[in-house]
Amino acid sequence: MEQPSKGGGKKQARKQTPYPKDFLEPWKLSDVVLVVEEERFHVHRSTLAFWSPVFERMFTSDFKEKNSDEIPLPGKKANEIKELLQIMYPSLEEKVISRNNCYFLLDLAREYQIASITQKCEDFLVSAVETRMEYDVLAVLIVGQNYELQTLIKSCVYEARRLRLKQLKQHTKRGEIDPDNYLQIAEGIIERLENQCKDVKTSCSNNLLESSRCLYQYALRKGNIPPYQPSVHYGSQAARAYLDATLPAKDTGLGDVAKHLKELKSGLDSLP
Repeated sequence: MEQPSKGGGKKQARKQTPYPKDFLEPWKLSDVVLVVEEERFHVHRSTLAFWSPVFERMFTSDFKEKNSDEIPLPGKKANEIKELLQIMYPSLEEKVISRNNCYFLLDLAREYQIASITQKCEDFLVSAVETRMEYDVLAVLIVGQNYELQTLIKSCVYEARRLRLKQLKQHTKRGEIDPDNYLQIAEGIIERLENQCKDVKTSCSNNLLESSRCLYQYALRKGNIPPYQPSVHYGSQAARAYLDATLPAKDTGLGDVAKHLKELKSGLDSLP
């Protein structure tokens, strides 16, 4: 609504905004100011107390901040506190957890005992590890250990099994990995390699057998060897059984041999 000015004219009423940009001015009954570096954030005691037991004790116990209009936060960064506040006021412009803010939010959440923000950060890191968005899984594991994030620790230990033993042994922060977690990772890597070797062994054996069959039929068709005759002595019973197995069910050529040998090489190349 327009209000008359002192000169008899009219002045435009200032438009009310639901909240101030970046908390830099009083708004909606804000009753306390957080002073961080050169910034002054206008916030609400009730909101801070709702999220943080530390702020709750600050405002309800015999601390000097109880009745203070301004609370300095020395050693903190203004941009980090602002992002923390943007999460604490989700009806505004809620800040999304990302790589850029996750780690300092974990620090702030631990200092101010904000369990829900800690959980948000852990959920983000677990998702990043499981979807392979985060490549240095051992570094994330150490973060999980430092903040006692058990779900994150389990996810990191599981995903770290895909590493090579050399990567585990030569990681710059190897010494910071909890011994039990290190053992689980090493055992997981060894188990994965054993299973991989077993699969490759089976595959290579099958390809060698198929190559032998193809070569036998090719030589047989070219007349380089006589047809198999049961009356001819071929050695052991196992050798005779093998020759029986190599008798072709269909015509094959050297192209099939090349195919099997290529698959054999591919299997061997997959070994570490």
